[in-house]
Amino acid sequence: MAAEEFLSNLARKWEPTELQKQEVAASQRHLRELLHESRLPVLDSYLSGSYSRDTALRPIDDVDIVFIVEPSHWSQWPSLWRPEPYEVLDSFARAIRHRYTLSSVYGQRRSVNLRLSDLDIDVVPALSANEHSSAIYVPDRQARTWILSNPKEHARQATQVNRSRDGQLKPLVKLLKLWNRQLPSTAQVKSFLLETMALRIFRRYGIPSLEEGLVRFWDHMAYAAGEDTVLQWESVGIGLSGWSTSVPDVAETGGDVAGGLDSECRQKFVQRAISSRDKALASLRARNNSYAVDHWKRAFHLL
Repeated sequence: MAAEEFLSNLARKWEPTELQKQEVAASQRHLRELLHESRLPVLDSYLSGSYSRDTALRPIDDVDIVFIVEPSHWSQWPSLWRPEPYEVLDSFARAIRHRYTLSSVYGQRRSVNLRLSDLDIDVVPALSANEHSSAIYVPDRQARTWILSNPKEHARQATQVNRSRDGQLKPLVKLLKLWNRQLPSTAQVKSFLLETMALRIFRRYGIPSLEEGLVRFWDHMAYAAGEDTVLQWESVGIGLSGWSTSVPDVAETGGDVAGGLDSECRQKFVQRAISSRDKALASLRARNNSYAVDHWKRAFHLL
């Protein structure tokens, strides 16, 4: 088996099954119908996160749903068009508990979590930021403020880049998520950060193959951290060095997707990326397909 075939099969192996997709679809549709029919001032709802972008690995164990609401429902004064975040989050938590009496419901910092038997659903109440754009404000209970976000723009750009790269971005992202999942917990980064970095890189640079795409991603991690690289790079806005750690949101909201990344995790993540890059390069130099595949298995910590 050639290395590229091995990587393609690996990505397909971790693709959610049709049955899983159907079960998740039924669960999220049911919740959306219930909350649309409730007394909550829901104006619209849509899926967000990796499930909606078709970059989730099997089994699908979490889904994000955004609910656009009318803020005046919580405000006593018309001028106070953004209510207290905790008021909105608590209202959603009560409504969900009332309808899912046998399930666990937890209030989180920016969402409400509904825990079903084999699926976590994160409910994100949001305010429309502008009637002429898809930007939204999401509540932050801890900071007592509303944070600008744009999940629809994330999905739009991911779809656009995937098309421009002949459908290679999605399987590449799934492989990167699998690789990240195999790392020690102290070296793993959040899935959305990983996906954002891939999107920023491959908006500018091509994906000739899954092999070369992985090498390019891992080598760019070295570049972003100020380490030695094997390819020539120009900045795409990713900083992973000790003096500059930042990954701007691709939706240009001003947010830093790497904001919660601590120094130790960043260093370990970069070193693991460099190690996997070197194993991938060894695969490209291998004398036969069997050796090449073994190098890829080592790159993914499967051996």
